[in-house]
Amino acid sequence: MVILTPKLTKKALPLAIGACVVLALVVPARWQRDWVGPFGQLATLLVAPVSGPVKRLAHFVAPTPVPASDSFVGQLKQENDELRTQLLAERAEAARLRTLLEQQRVMITQTPGGVTHLPASVIAASSDNTMLTVRAGTRDGLGAGDVATVNFVHLLGKVNAARTRDASVVPITAKNAGDIEGVVIVDGLTMTLKARLSPTGKGTLVGDVEDKRTEDGKAIEPQVGQDVRLLDNAGWPQTAQMLIIGVIEDVRPSPRQPLRKQITVRPQVGDLSRVGEVVMQMPLQRERLASEREDSR
Repeated sequence: MVILTPKLTKKALPLAIGACVVLALVVPARWQRDWVGPFGQLATLLVAPVSGPVKRLAHFVAPTPVPASDSFVGQLKQENDELRTQLLAERAEAARLRTLLEQQRVMITQTPGGVTHLPASVIAASSDNTMLTVRAGTRDGLGAGDVATVNFVHLLGKVNAARTRDASVVPITAKNAGDIEGVVIVDGLTMTLKARLSPTGKGTLVGDVEDKRTEDGKAIEPQVGQDVRLLDNAGWPQTAQMLIIGVIEDVRPSPRQPLRKQITVRPQVGDLSRVGEVVMQMPLQRERLASEREDSR
């Protein structure tokens, strides 16, 4: 039996360390795993005895999220954009219909009976934008002087000549259309300003507004965005009164009368020379006569 004395221990320790170094440097690593591996497992068990179970529990409670593919995310984004576009389009259409219903409500209260409406397609337009040809004529009851509208409430023009199957319409914005009289709607139908408008030939009408003041002497002035409606009994039939001419897009001092304002009015439906569909106004009795003639053939 060998007894390790302090003197022997001092000599054995350097020898043991040297032997370990030689083994680590000389002996191949694959031979060292066989006898070093168990010691490493024992050390791991002593140092972190519960790391494995805790890790497995964490994965069970909160599993690692699976990253979504780029194509799936792109598809979801596209569907979201499409739904949003449809929603905005439906809201815009609902707002347009509400405006149209309100305009028709005003027209119903102002337009007398005895008139009928005839939808017609625009089949041609002159190169100088002064004339439209519509697919409706005398066989449908249409005659010279009848009124053409857009969506029943927007004034487009007047029939210049009617033939059997078609008719010529002069838009109010055409240079050869002549002046028209209208009113600026300041506060509903209770406060209006008279205006005489002349076509510019560029899609707008320009004219001076009357000088009207309140009881305390303050001028009532037109504003950009206000509607202008037809009120011209001398030049247009009663059924056309209060049709919408357009909206004010510019207000400035009149160059002819300093106390008045000059307004520029543009039709709300855009360029009247480029519309595709119109609604013709004509006397109900004439429409009945045209229908009777058609039935007798």
